[in-house]
Amino acid sequence: MSLSDRLSSIYDSYSRRQKPRGKGYSPSKIEQKARKRVLLLLRDVYSGRWNVDPMNPQGDHTSEFWQEAHHLLQHLYGEPKLSTNPSHYTARDDAIGFLFECNADQFCDFLEVIFKIESTWRVVMDRNQLVDALNLILRSEKTSLQLTPVVTRRDTLPGGGASISTVALPKVVRVDEDVVYTEAILPALSVLADPAYMGTNDEFRKALARGLPQKGTSRTASRSAEAPLKAC
Repeated sequence: MSLSDRLSSIYDSYSRRQKPRGKGYSPSKIEQKARKRVLLLLRDVYSGRWNVDPMNPQGDHTSEFWQEAHHLLQHLYGEPKLSTNPSHYTARDDAIGFLFECNADQFCDFLEVIFKIESTWRVVMDRNQLVDALNLILRSEKTSLQLTPVVTRRDTLPGGGASISTVALPKVVRVDEDVVYTEAILPALSVLADPAYMGTNDEFRKALARGLPQKGTSRTASRSAEAPLKAC
């Protein structure tokens, strides 16, 4: 990966994708309880306490996780020091302190950063297990936010065997219409994992990142989201 590609990946964040909204728009909120639940989940997963692959123990990756997360957030915001607490010296303490101070959009940035960290795929081979767990927390705390799934592609190699590549990492979206999200968005994302729809998948996810339609426009949104399904 080139240096410019590396930075572009970091800068592709929830907060940077947000556009000015009109009157009546309710900003996203992530309360302290939801943040605590997310951090407790990450603590148990990356420490190896909750091993999601019992046949392949991963050990403790806590320090590695927070070093990488802190590093990516530093580049995203252009700030060597993230939290306002001067006593937070370590990368872990500085990052966690920031996550309790930051606004909801910045916390969403962190949710996406989790899946850009190189150690994540080693700790959670099926990364969608972690996506599902985070989404459960976001739903249980009644936020309007969800993560899209990891999309992978399986390619057959000329000499036999296969390789699995990541087509798209999770992005945070506002679930303003649960019906649209569950009946149209998720099935479309699943279909678009097929190699034949690589270009369509990219365009669809870019549109999704701009935000789901507001209430009252679910019928139009459903037609748009179902287009890839009808193409099969």
